[in-house]
Amino acid sequence: MPSLARHLTPALSLAALLGCAAPQALAQAITTAASQPSGISQEQALALSARLDALEQRNAELEQQVLDLKSQVSAGEQSIRDQVSATTVSLNNGRPTFASGDGQFTAAFRGVLQLDSALYDQDGAGPLASDFRRGSVGDAGEADHARDLSDGANFRRARLGVEGKAFGDWNYNFLFDFGGGPPEDVGKISSAWLEYAGFAPFRVRVGAFSPPSGIEEATSTNGSLFLERASPSEAVRAIASGDGRKAVGLFANGDRWNLSAALSGNVVGTSSFDHQLAFVGRAAFTPVKSLDYLVHLGAHTSIVIDPAKTGPDVPGGAASPVRMRDRPEIRVDGTRLVDTGNIDADGLTAYGLEFAAQYRSVYIQ
Repeated sequence: MPSLARHLTPALSLAALLGCAAPQALAQAITTAASQPSGISQEQALALSARLDALEQRNAELEQQVLDLKSQVSAGEQSIRDQVSATTVSLNNGRPTFASGDGQFTAAFRGVLQLDSALYDQDGAGPLASDFRRGSVGDAGEADHARDLSDGANFRRARLGVEGKAFGDWNYNFLFDFGGGPPEDVGKISSAWLEYAGFAPFRVRVGAFSPPSGIEEATSTNGSLFLERASPSEAVRAIASGDGRKAVGLFANGDRWNLSAALSGNVVGTSSFDHQLAFVGRAAFTPVKSLDYLVHLGAHTSIVIDPAKTGPDVPGGAASPVRMRDRPEIRVDGTRLVDTGNIDADGLTAYGLEFAAQYRSVYIQ
């Protein structure tokens, strides 16, 4: 033990000495370090401060620009929404047309005005016993008029209506005719139908319209070759087609072809014991077509499946009559010069073929 104490005494003395000296050395080191220069001058520090201020200013400007851009984008989106929902007005082919901004709804006003004027040159009326000029069979008034047709003028068509589409896939048309020949053609619905076109190229139509019964029937009166359709075409048209015919039909068309099929009933305003049921079908295509010429071919049929009835107990006459008749092309006088009279029949069928060709300004039909 005395030997161990002798060895530990110098070591403990040295440790105590170092423990007293360490705090003083550390404090001196810190003081020395704090007094050393940093290497940045006052001018450099001011420059750095100025740059920091400039960066802060630039950052504020960029933030303001971002806010401005957001405001402009929001205003642009609102403008687009306003344009989409806005209603536009135009003169499409001379017709006032209204349309929603998204094109889902349109309405176009239509008007047609056609005036006939006639001066008939015919022999004077003779007695009925020897003057066999007649109008409709069994009509004394027309028999009298046929011998001396009325001169004058008549608004053959005076139509006003609206057409367009709704909800994108629905088409509609309403056209009222204030003109026509007396007595039954004055003031009537020419067309009133609704059509769904969401199954392109097919369209389904229901209402009052004229199913195409031939090339002349399918041609608008605004663009027909002559002032009036030919009498054979008018006679066939009256079987199961014509203005204001109540019907449901299927239509389809492409660049060079079109098809139509419809089931039709009575004309609007015509009453019968049982309504007529008929079928009208047509197919047409253009096998040859260029800038200067074209060729049109087609076929059509009108079939009275079930004629209108006159009643369960009809003394004499026809219980289910079919009849074909027509006025002259000029309708100033409404006398029908062609008339088969009522034929008691269980049906009526008409077939037709179509041919038309055009070479520049020359047209053949």
